[in-house]
Amino acid sequence: MLGKLNFESAISKGKAVQIEQIIGEVTIQTASPSFYKTMYNKNMPGSENSTAIMFYYVYIVQSMKNKDLYVGFTIDLKKRLQEHNRGSNFSTKPYRPWKLIHFEAYINGSDAKRREDYLKTSQGSRVLKRMLKDYFHFQKSKN
Repeated sequence: MLGKLNFESAISKGKAVQIEQIIGEVTIQTASPSFYKTMYNKNMPGSENSTAIMFYYVYIVQSMKNKDLYVGFTIDLKKRLQEHNRGSNFSTKPYRPWKLIHFEAYINGSDAKRREDYLKTSQGSRVLKRMLKDYFHFQKSKN
């Protein structure tokens, strides 16, 4: 039985996405409009008969207290945001609450870690602010 799979729901719950009876190519749009991932079914050549895909996330949260940004890396986005807001992270605890403003999903953990490290540099910070230019502009106009 072919059915519509709700990838967004699975991703937002931090679960690996199970792929069953999908023919061809499926494109997933993440929260960032410019970021797309393409996945192939388990019968495609080179998939090594894998049925689950785990994403590694690079995320940006913003303090609602002082508008500071924090860049992080995780495999469970929802859980990590809850940890930030509970105060489990020493560096973000004083600036709670936090809201998720951007994330990117990667199939390979080392790619995600490299992206996190880059976004924490001064050049990466400038790129991030250009990527989210409309978000920051809208935020300023609200105040």
